[in-house]
Amino acid sequence: MVAPALFAATIYMLLGRIIRQTNGERYSILPIRFLTPIFVVGDVISFFVQAGGAGTMSNAKISDQSLGKNIIMVGLVVQILMFILFLIVAGLFTMRMRTNSSGITTGS
Repeated sequence: MVAPALFAATIYMLLGRIIRQTNGERYSILPIRFLTPIFVVGDVISFFVQAGGAGTMSNAKISDQSLGKNIIMVGLVVQILMFILFLIVAGLFTMRMRTNSSGITTGS
């Protein structure tokens, strides 16, 4: 459960650095200072929800394990929704950079 969240956090940080290096903050729908924290917090929340579901499953009777499975599914849905939101932010940034930028400039 940890590896996908860490991989996603790396991708989130990379987008922020790309935006900063191209001086493209005006093309992003989220300010750079909020970009990584929003998505990392979403991943942390989804991880804790999934861990809570796994803990519930491990301590539950066989008849009560469906609650743990449902909690894990909620955590996975949160993680997927955060990644879809990230894809939207990254896609809009890319489209705006392509249509509005005359060239990539490096930031300082």
